[in-house]
Amino acid sequence: MDKILLNVENLTVSIGNYEVIKNINVQINNGDFVFLKGPNGSGKTTFLDVLSCFNRDGKYAIKGNISFNGEYDILNTDCSDGYRKQKHYIEQVEPDFNTPVEVKIIESMKNISSKFSRIDILSFFDKYKINEYFPGNNMKDILKRKTKQLSEGQRKIISLLSGFIRSQYMKILIADEPLNHLDGGNIKKTIDLFTKFHSDFPELAIIITTHCQAFPQPTKYWLLKDKQIIPSPVPYRYYDCFNYN
Repeated sequence: MDKILLNVENLTVSIGNYEVIKNINVQINNGDFVFLKGPNGSGKTTFLDVLSCFNRDGKYAIKGNISFNGEYDILNTDCSDGYRKQKHYIEQVEPDFNTPVEVKIIESMKNISSKFSRIDILSFFDKYKINEYFPGNNMKDILKRKTKQLSEGQRKIISLLSGFIRSQYMKILIADEPLNHLDGGNIKKTIDLFTKFHSDFPELAIIITTHCQAFPQPTKYWLLKDKQIIPSPVPYRYYDCFNYN
């Protein structure tokens, strides 16, 4: 029997006097691959922010309960360390930073493994053929660059890769629009990368939002519409996310 990782009960989130989502009740189990779709402005990012305990300056007024692993009520314990250490959130827009990519990744791993090094990063890159994202570049040179020296697409790729590296040691990976800023070829690579990564770590729950429907065989397909999450079947098809340069 699948174990419930996140149990969302009667979740209502407001910004000011406006309810963004209302009375949502869903469960996420270990090993789930959850595909969340919905129109722009429907509340997808808000939902992921709340799941990630990401509430800048108290922007969201939140009611309801979200329990993690049957132990922590993440809304009433200010997102306990026990939960923070078990999930990683890849935001839709990642900030630039002035430190080299290698240093940023290693620093992000300090609370997981103090011995994590460039060798581990390169080993991960080799396993998942990350050099294909950077044709004509030496991966050691990429690691020396600062994100502000990279294109938006390259920054997105580095953000995804950093998230994958951390998520090997976690229970939940949450990604908001992970295909944004990628061209058609890199979208296909990234979909394949998500699929392979989930195959390698089948107990990891992955929750993503995207307008591209080409992710094969999600275990749960949700549509966020009229402030509610509606379970819905999803076809596997090459959506128009592959049709631009």
